[in-house]
Amino acid sequence: MIDGYSLAEDPQSTLACLRALGVEIEVEPSALCDGTQKVIVRGFGRDRWQNIKIDEEDVLDCGNSGTTMRLLLGLLGGAGVNVVLDGDASLRSRPMGRVLEPLSRLGVASKTANGDGKAPIQLLGRDTTRTQQDDHAVSFDLSVASAQVKSALLLAGLFLSEGVEVREPEQSRDHTERLLDLDKDDQGWIRTSSLTPCQAISFTVPKDPSAATFWAVLSVIHGNVEMKAPGVGCNPTRIQIFEVLQQMGADIAWEAEETEHAEDLPMQAPEVEPQGSLMMRSLQQGQTLKPITLAGDQIPGVIDEIPALMVAMAFAEGASEIRDASELRIKETDRLSAMASVLEAAGVSYQEKPDGMVIYGRSDFRPKPFTVDALHDHRIAMAAAVLASCVDPNDSPSIIKGGSCASISYPTFYQDLLSLQKP
Repeated sequence: MIDGYSLAEDPQSTLACLRALGVEIEVEPSALCDGTQKVIVRGFGRDRWQNIKIDEEDVLDCGNSGTTMRLLLGLLGGAGVNVVLDGDASLRSRPMGRVLEPLSRLGVASKTANGDGKAPIQLLGRDTTRTQQDDHAVSFDLSVASAQVKSALLLAGLFLSEGVEVREPEQSRDHTERLLDLDKDDQGWIRTSSLTPCQAISFTVPKDPSAATFWAVLSVIHGNVEMKAPGVGCNPTRIQIFEVLQQMGADIAWEAEETEHAEDLPMQAPEVEPQGSLMMRSLQQGQTLKPITLAGDQIPGVIDEIPALMVAMAFAEGASEIRDASELRIKETDRLSAMASVLEAAGVSYQEKPDGMVIYGRSDFRPKPFTVDALHDHRIAMAAAVLASCVDPNDSPSIIKGGSCASISYPTFYQDLLSLQKP
């Protein structure tokens, strides 16, 4: 049983795909976490996964969720399922080759409509003889840290007797390792195989720290703000963004929080994902945000939060720089280009680079009213909205075209933003 499951479009796409695969799922409103769901999943063993049959005309619709598609490619590819995965126009534009190529080493056959490694993708089963030459695990020493690629391979490994082992150059998010209780050895390898236990557990999903980032940024660019966000996930691989904001001078702190009603969750997993209360306050009078440079191994841990961070950088006194973040160009949209458009429209001085951005901030910066297109990217929409909240209320309103795409990850974002306005 999973409590606190999000109503956002991406996680709902995952449920829809699992239902289409025959997984029995019951959903009801959560009694513990307002605005979320309690989800009961009645799983079936690995043998049944390997015998799933899908009608040729049926397609798994992943919506806008790259995570859904990449993890299902690993799970279904490893199980040898024949199926087509597709998504919306945005998802069809995103490269899936970095998952498909390593999966091919495991004998997973696939083809894409245009041969370009993008959806729609047809999985054509798995050639088990490709990996059964010896008893050694198939090794993947990743050149780029990616939680989604890592997780796809670890899920595929659950169906291989010889297993897989994955190592990454920097630590990426470790949700899959926590869920499957996987350990990393002294050389950094993480392993799964058909002998890896997959047990039924119940847990509560913490609130998304990426969503909380927008409120942390809002608190440091507005005066007289004090907010407490309880139940936010404080997994060490997810909270680097708050550490970065603290380095810039933000008044952010964590308070310990015990999980309530744990006794109501059967087979409760011991802290699958830790959570706490996030305290956020405005800067004190006379304080200013400090510029910062992020590069190299600092990037993977904050990659999704960079659009929001760029807003904070616009209010820091001096030049802030982001380097080694070219992955932002292959997200839901080209986020470097999209944020450059937002910053320019609001009057921020910046210099766009192939792998990042230099932002010339000012502590007395006040954005001008602006109109931008969110480009069907939820994080661009929310970053633009937080920046627009600093426009002089006596000026014309700012317009975010397609801003409703925030519901992809945060359905109540605009309601929550309005609730913070003073009467």
